[in-house]
Amino acid sequence: MKKNPIRKKLIIGLVILLIVIALLGGMMAILISNKMKSFSKLPDLEELTLDNITTSEETNCSINVNWDQKTCDISNDIYGLAWADWLDTLPPKELIDMLGVSIVRFGGNDFSRFNVMNDTFYKKDAISKLSSPIGDDMSWFMKNGTDVILQINMLGYAKDPITNEMIEISSPESAVEYIRNFEKIYGLKIQYVCMDNEPLIWSKTHADIHADATSYDEYCNKFIDYSSVIKKIDSSIVIMGPESSNPYYYYNSDSSEDNSKGEWLKYFLGVCSKYEDENGIRILDVLTVHRYPIFRSFNSNMITSSNQNILDSIRAWWDKDYQYSGDPTVYGSNGTMTTLKSLIEEVYPGTKLGITEYNLDFDQNISYDAGVRALWLADTLGIFASQGIDYAVYWDMQDSNSAGLISSEGLKINKFTYGEKNKVFYSFYLMSKYMRGISVRTESDNKNIRVYASRQDDSKNIIIINGNCDSDEVCTLQTGCDDIDNNYLIESMSITVISMKEGSNYVYRYKV
Repeated sequence: MKKNPIRKKLIIGLVILLIVIALLGGMMAILISNKMKSFSKLPDLEELTLDNITTSEETNCSINVNWDQKTCDISNDIYGLAWADWLDTLPPKELIDMLGVSIVRFGGNDFSRFNVMNDTFYKKDAISKLSSPIGDDMSWFMKNGTDVILQINMLGYAKDPITNEMIEISSPESAVEYIRNFEKIYGLKIQYVCMDNEPLIWSKTHADIHADATSYDEYCNKFIDYSSVIKKIDSSIVIMGPESSNPYYYYNSDSSEDNSKGEWLKYFLGVCSKYEDENGIRILDVLTVHRYPIFRSFNSNMITSSNQNILDSIRAWWDKDYQYSGDPTVYGSNGTMTTLKSLIEEVYPGTKLGITEYNLDFDQNISYDAGVRALWLADTLGIFASQGIDYAVYWDMQDSNSAGLISSEGLKINKFTYGEKNKVFYSFYLMSKYMRGISVRTESDNKNIRVYASRQDDSKNIIIINGNCDSDEVCTLQTGCDDIDNNYLIESMSITVISMKEGSNYVYRYKV
């Protein structure tokens, strides 16, 4: 048979092409592996010994840790993160593993305009779709070890930005159908749903479709309609609400219908309690609010508080007597968690508490110092852990500025181009790793030194946060453990971890 030179060249070319593809694939695998290893490194975290921080200088702080005095069990679900629709990418799995993320919330203003029937966001100025169905993204998180909170749209209607036609995009029945279909398609169960987003300001955030102020009863009636149907198909689904915005809206409404109805959350809890009494069904499992303290006027980007004042204001989470006029979201009321816990106990005992959005300011483009953000987050997570908050979701996982745990610049879906770690990444990492298990009682007589401690199965951990912007602090540590009780130099603007594990001591310091 006569040989065909063209065919021979084609075969040779194909072989060469396959070799090139194989080589490129191998190089890509090496690159991905190196990127994964690189992402897992924490170059800004110092590994020290106790001798490195021991000092003979005169102390100005006394720290006491009582390992036998339990304050609460620490909920794993305080280490939650937000997933915003505009990101439209998935994070590297390494981020989820490193941070110990327990729960991810798919929610926010845009989710109030999400059509579950065609996987479309009807925003004010455009119709948009994710590059993949939202179910794919939720499934990815769930298969990688996190639970998902799905926001249910209860506004019900949206406006087509092209035709200006009002269209129905949600109903109780469609919400139930979506939950059922997700389980059928992905073989996974949606365990948590939150009932829309910041309803008392719908007339501000969704003025084109909800121009009138939301009344208490409008939201409560919608809540009952949706939640009761969801509970009927699966009573184990955890219902969260009302997802209220900053502290002013914990207690007030702009609707004239509500003038005589008292505080908003007290009213809402009362409605849910009454429904259970009359119907035998608990339609609210977790009372949820959002908190974004700000240190500027609402109409300005200029920060009006010092870094020290911002860090000192952390007390506003729990101290009802703390007052600081520099945060206009407070409106004269403070002690957010203390107040809400008391309200639950008074009106609807057994309801859990969640802070399902929080950060330093709701406008993440405000140029707060990145180090201040990091200390504020670490201190906030310490408070959540030590005071028994059930759920917390930091906004957000990725962003183009220092508010996100990692930068979203250049991030590709499930690929090797990862965003850079921001300073808040280290805060979240340290608190998630070392503040788990059981919280024990700690005391500090220096207002700049905040101390948290935990007992885990195989370790005891102390986390010391120095919130003094200008000066180091010298602290006497008293724990009843002779091998660590000593005087230590705790650097300004730093997080120091002392971990006792298997008869050895480990020290880590993050200088922000």
